[in-house]
Amino acid sequence: MSETPAQRWPKTAEGTTDWEAVFEAEGAGLIVVIASAQGIDALHDCAIVVIRSLFTRKNDKPEIERFTALLETAIAEGRQRADAEATKAEVVRILRQIKDQRIELARKYLLQKKKSQAIERRRAAGSDRAKKPAGGFGARPALIGSAAAGALAVGAALWLLWPAGETAPPAAGDRAAAAEARKAAPKPERKPEKKAPPVAAPQPDKPADSYPKAVLLKPFYWSYGKNGAKRYVSYQPFVEVPAKDQYSTVCVNAPWVTDAIYLALTRIHPRDRLASSAELGRIGGQSAKRINGRYGAGTVGGVKLVPNSDSRFRHSVKRCELE
Repeated sequence: MSETPAQRWPKTAEGTTDWEAVFEAEGAGLIVVIASAQGIDALHDCAIVVIRSLFTRKNDKPEIERFTALLETAIAEGRQRADAEATKAEVVRILRQIKDQRIELARKYLLQKKKSQAIERRRAAGSDRAKKPAGGFGARPALIGSAAAGALAVGAALWLLWPAGETAPPAAGDRAAAAEARKAAPKPERKPEKKAPPVAAPQPDKPADSYPKAVLLKPFYWSYGKNGAKRYVSYQPFVEVPAKDQYSTVCVNAPWVTDAIYLALTRIHPRDRLASSAELGRIGGQSAKRINGRYGAGTVGGVKLVPNSDSRFRHSVKRCELE
């Protein structure tokens, strides 16, 4: 039986597919292979094969359609501009979206697996405790029998030694019966004392949300270099929103907003070096202009790209978070 591509893909130490290596491995990664395609037509054909090989489950049809539509749009724009390099960068961006999606799914799977294993361990430990007999109970009947015999012997000795004419002390059995009667006698019912309700401590007023705020989106992974030497850098978009309504607009439409920023990145970022501050500023300006053009003037106050060398950079962002 032949192996599927998924079975041949490299694995992480936890046993999941190493998606970073699948896409980015030197000489064999999907992105590296596609980036070597000659011409827009070859780029299109290679990317279609990759998308269909990645999404093979029955319920993957919507994802195939979504990424195929993104690919067809990028290819059509590339043919119109006759710019193979820009088209290649756009196709690579689409593939990295798929990579990021797969990495996040693998992370969630491992988290759920660890939770399930912890539950199973607790359940097994509880079952083992239930099977073990409680310590010390096996010897109790003999001890109780010995105590009863001793009590009877003491009672008999007291009866024989008590002076004639005097009232004899109650036998051990009578004392036990009296003790049981005292226990069984109803005790006077105590009414619970009424307590004054606790006085709630005054709560400080919650500060009102202050805007503008910065919205953090997922980082972009960007490669650059020359003469075959590749280097990588990550950029995180910080999108300024003036009010809560605009924050909702950006987050609901985060995929499109992300695409708009990445499109500006592919057009302006140098291919052989890191971008300068001025170039990153131009990328942010074009991104904000395109976002406001789609969702209305003032939707975003600006867009800033922060590299992973900046202390504000955060690797783990779910989708759209306020700074």
